Amino acid sequence: MRLLYVVSGLGQAANQGNEERYLEFVRMCEQHLADLDTQVQRFHALLDINFLRNDLREVELGLRHLLAQLRHGLDMKVRVLRFIPIAAQIARRILAACERHDVEGLASARILVDRIGRTLATDDKGALVAGNWEAFRLRLDMQTEFLKQCQQHSEMRIFTIADDYAMGYALAYFLIDAWLLDAGARN
Repeated sequence: MRLLYVVSGLGQAANQGNEERYLEFVRMCEQHLADLDTQVQRFHALLDINFLRNDLREVELGLRHLLAQLRHGLDMKVRVLRFIPIAAQIARRILAACERHDVEGLASARILVDRIGRTLATDDKGALVAGNWEAFRLRLDMQTEFLKQCQQHSEMRIFTIADDYAMGYALAYFLIDAWLLDAGARN
């Protein structure tokens, strides 16, 4: 999603730092895909064969396709919004798999993300669509608010994804992006 947001904000003054780090974001995406491959190989015997064949394979192919298209995103001559339906389809597939496999904390995190998104989106101007630069700003606000609400009584405070070295809130980060993709589909 970060690659989509950066490409959507080309030329925005606030996006300059992200543009300068674009190759770093591409490398991070490549690393995430490599990590996915490693985890699948590691836990292959424990994973449901239908999950491997259907859900995971489609998600992986979709992510690899998006990365191939966005690898040279700073030189893109096409509108980034054409990639949003692909990302939305991948998010729906991941959500469905999470629901089928009863991922711990999914329901409560979805409720909180939805509440935060609806509150913050109404405070903003107009409809926001994932892939829009303003949506990236909303995404960061949603992430900040989610972390704030989840850690009210925690001794160790995480303020950004960079602070979350154990990726304890990875599900929430995904749900925020999925919420924005879904909101884009509704608008």
